Amino acid sequence: MHFNAKHYDLSKRYAQEALRLSKTLTDAPDHGLTIYMANMVLGRTALRKGNRQEAVRYMLEAPNAPVGEELASWAMPPLLRQLSDELLMAGERESVATFYERMAPIGPPDRREMLLADAAAVRAGVKARFYRQQEGR
Repeated sequence: MHFNAKHYDLSKRYAQEALRLSKTLTDAPDHGLTIYMANMVLGRTALRKGNRQEAVRYMLEAPNAPVGEELASWAMPPLLRQLSDELLMAGERESVATFYERMAPIGPPDRREMLLADAAAVRAGVKARFYRQQEGR
């Protein structure tokens, strides 16, 4: 499921369908990842339509997806950072920090540490480590 800004209405429809199907296809190997991605896409589409509150709700729902191998190995995609970046720019510091904390238990220990550090940085008004690393490239 790839988010394309030019087609966010279609992205929203596909994400909603993915969530609907996820209720019956619980044995699918990428079940948790599908739920996570669908929520992140719905968050981005809500934000692009100007609904920041709905975007935050979807972002905070994404980490509640069942954790499987696919989600644990793919918990830090660009889509995660795109939505949280946009929400940070919109002033959503606390909700983004909470999101990072909820994502921390998903994945390897180095990613947990980075997300917890990023949550603390966001709350302190400092750029998260991820962004400082990106600026150094």
